[in-house]
Amino acid sequence: MNKYHPALVILHWILVPAIIIALVMGGNVLSEIPNDSPEKVGALKGHMIVGLAILGLTLIRFIIRLRTDKPAHADIGN
Repeated sequence: MNKYHPALVILHWILVPAIIIALVMGGNVLSEIPNDSPEKVGALKGHMIVGLAILGLTLIRFIIRLRTDKPAHADIGN
């Protein structure tokens, strides 16, 4: 076997933008909204939902990784 399971690849590429979105929401969006603003709660809920989705997908990815074969170590082309 020379490739990872297709589900692992798909989950990887779903998690990439999700993590970027969570970082942008946490670093830029939430920090710009004043703490006493009602919009802060909605933005925080969105950030938490994305974070929980990332956690869930990461756990699924970990379980799939444990149950499937991994590719052989790369060689130097010899």
